[in-house]
Amino acid sequence: QGIYCRDGSEPGGRICSFDLPEEEAQSIILCDVRQKSYVQASDILHLSPESIKRKRRKALDKIIDALTHL
Repeated sequence: QGIYCRDGSEPGGRICSFDLPEEEAQSIILCDVRQKSYVQASDILHLSPESIKRKRRKALDKIIDALTHL
């Protein structure tokens, strides 16, 4: 499952431009871009589904914060 960035780029270059920690970016890419469930994403990233949920939420909060403070 090639999830790059930190600039081997790819997945929604837009997500990578927020400079999120790797697992947070991967959680968004898997769940929101590739439409995987938390369970599927947790299998890919070797984390619990609850961890995926927390990391995704944290990443989304950072993106919202960055966009509101441009």
